[in-house]
Amino acid sequence: MKLIIAGSNYNYIDLKILEDYISKHIDVHDIKEIVASNNGKVDSLAKDLSEKLKIKLTVRKPRWARDGSNAVRNLNESMANEADKLFLIWNKESPELTQLKDYMKSLGKEVNEVNY
Repeated sequence: MKLIIAGSNYNYIDLKILEDYISKHIDVHDIKEIVASNNGKVDSLAKDLSEKLKIKLTVRKPRWARDGSNAVRNLNESMANEADKLFLIWNKESPELTQLKDYMKSLGKEVNEVNY
């Protein structure tokens, strides 16, 4: 299973908390690849988790030069199209993460959320 790990920049989360959150919702042994962006604390923790669990990590970046103001939307849709599930840690205030969540749901894919 390909898992997107995404979230707001939240300073009170660490690797142990992330791993605990995920393991409550997902069998970590089913994760074959973690997909993340490169934009903040949760993305950095996704990298740390992939290293700890020895899971392939794919880091995706917005293509600003090519996509301009649509770069984040296109990135979100690209990640959603290739992933099976989304694990989202956020405060429900990010329009970009809302778009990612809504797009995953429109594809009929599972979304697990931790709201703070």
